Amino acid sequence: MSELLSRIAVTLLATALYFAAGIRMLGAMQQCGYKNARFRAWLKRRENLWYNRLCLLFLMLTLTCALFSLCFSFLGAGMAKTISLVPFTFFLLLFCLTESKSPMKVPFVPTGRAKRLAALHAFVLAVAVYAIVAVFSALEQVIPGRMYPLFSLLPVCAVPLLLPPLFELSNAVSCAFELPRNARYVRRASKKLKKARENGCIVIGITGSYGKTSVKNMLAAILGEKYRVCATPESYNTPLGIAKTVESAAFDGAQVFIAEMGAAKTGDIKELCDLFPVDYGVFTGVCRQHSETFGGVEEIFAEKKILIDRAEKKAICGAEVYADFGDKLSAEEMKKCVFVPAGAVSDVGGFPLQTSFDLSLNVGGKVEKRRVEMPVLGRGAAENAALAAYAAAEAGLSADEIFKGLALAKPVPHRLQLIEENGVYVLDDGYNASEKSAAQALEVLSAFGGRKYVVTPGIVETGLEDKAVNRPLGAKLAAFDGVFIHAGAEAVKEGYLTAGGKEENLRIYRTRDEVIPLLGDLLAEGDAVLFLNDLPAIY
Repeated sequence: MSELLSRIAVTLLATALYFAAGIRMLGAMQQCGYKNARFRAWLKRRENLWYNRLCLLFLMLTLTCALFSLCFSFLGAGMAKTISLVPFTFFLLLFCLTESKSPMKVPFVPTGRAKRLAALHAFVLAVAVYAIVAVFSALEQVIPGRMYPLFSLLPVCAVPLLLPPLFELSNAVSCAFELPRNARYVRRASKKLKKARENGCIVIGITGSYGKTSVKNMLAAILGEKYRVCATPESYNTPLGIAKTVESAAFDGAQVFIAEMGAAKTGDIKELCDLFPVDYGVFTGVCRQHSETFGGVEEIFAEKKILIDRAEKKAICGAEVYADFGDKLSAEEMKKCVFVPAGAVSDVGGFPLQTSFDLSLNVGGKVEKRRVEMPVLGRGAAENAALAAYAAAEAGLSADEIFKGLALAKPVPHRLQLIEENGVYVLDDGYNASEKSAAQALEVLSAFGGRKYVVTPGIVETGLEDKAVNRPLGAKLAAFDGVFIHAGAEAVKEGYLTAGGKEENLRIYRTRDEVIPLLGDLLAEGDAVLFLNDLPAIY
């Protein structure tokens, strides 16, 4: 009985400590969409040293526990093993402490699914640890000699190496229950939306490689002049995210529902349209940002344009969709599309504190041109406003209602958001950037009068297009007073140096936390800094 209690005590201690040591995996898996393949890719990234740290922890635990067992062997094997738990506990607590000093960029959100996964992982971890303890303790009766009993607990020190595969196992088991559960929830929301649509609710879907959230917010502001509008919050653009919005109290009584529709792989847009059919589709445009997951721009366009096919009434497309892919659309698709004219937006200016532009809007065959001023920054903001305005016109709003709604548009957090503090201007463009939006953000930064700094990891998820996308970006950065480039952004660095950027003005960083103190020493009143894109937490 005492042997069993000892095993249980060691198991509980080790499980608690190893669970705490591996808490980062929960946040990473959440950011990976609970996909084991994406989690594994995160773990293997060259700049991700977390598994290296686990290997170092394994070596430290093994060496110190073995040393303590040997040093106290004169007290007997049982007491020596008990004392060896002191360095075991110390180094694991030290590891947890250092982990807390470098939290993930996107905080872990304790959702119901995450809590269930955490509980399941704790159980799997406990079973694994107990099995190791029981098996190697039982071998004491088989292996002769006085030395083996001293080291029978050492295999427990190897658990850090097993943490990722055990966590993937926990997630795989969890998915077997979570996926059917989520599917039922999404189907229920799908039925609710379809019923609302039958009762007159207008459904609008928005997709594209960039600008989805900004266009969605502007369109919601405009349509709010005439209808009761419900839109997916923040960047909710998956089946589950849309379903949560439909099931929320905000959806009840809505006359218009606007859903942002994202795609991480082929088939995602079709799935969203099957679940949540749309009356109108809004297509912002396509760029090379997601080439890593799709393979190329042509594949991205083929996926996104499904929204054109599935929109029951009209699909409103940005001017670049026609310019870049008009020849890829069939006659039937062209008939369904309403394209924002290339010259709809003109005389863009007002930077750096606002955006002003002339907008030519066609409502019912009559073109009206008016000056628009918005606190939303960038040339892209003007283009997004035009796309939202043309979508609103198709939904039945008058020119007066549309221009009045545009005046209510507000900046979207982390999308070229201007923050002023003590005379220093911060442009927060931290959400995923595209080639186009990056150029527009740099244009706004250039309009400030003081010294100008840029902090960027480059444009991510570009796959084989990385150099073609990020070298030109690096070349543009050479014109600024100081540039902070992420350690993994080699193509950006190459472009910067090739364009004649001063090496003394270039700094390399691994985490954004390293940059903040340096900027504090550099920035003075009137200076501006642009945070251009930010690595996802799983990078």
